[in-house]
Amino acid sequence: MEELPAAVAMAVRLLARRDHSTSELEQKLTRRGVAPATVAAVVARLTDKGYLDDRRFARRWAEAAVEAGRGF
Repeated sequence: MEELPAAVAMAVRLLARRDHSTSELEQKLTRRGVAPATVAAVVARLTDKGYLDDRRFARRWAEAAVEAGRGF
């Protein structure tokens, strides 16, 4: 899997800008030409390391919505 290190680096750069959901990250990597098996491996690795967390993403999204006055 020669593609894996480059795909992990790409994903980390995306996550450094802002949190992403698993689905968002999968879509972004796929649009950039990363193979589906590599996308799955990247998501698994980053989830295991705590860099990708859908619960944290949802919590931060909701907090930002409330702060911006978009409430629920």
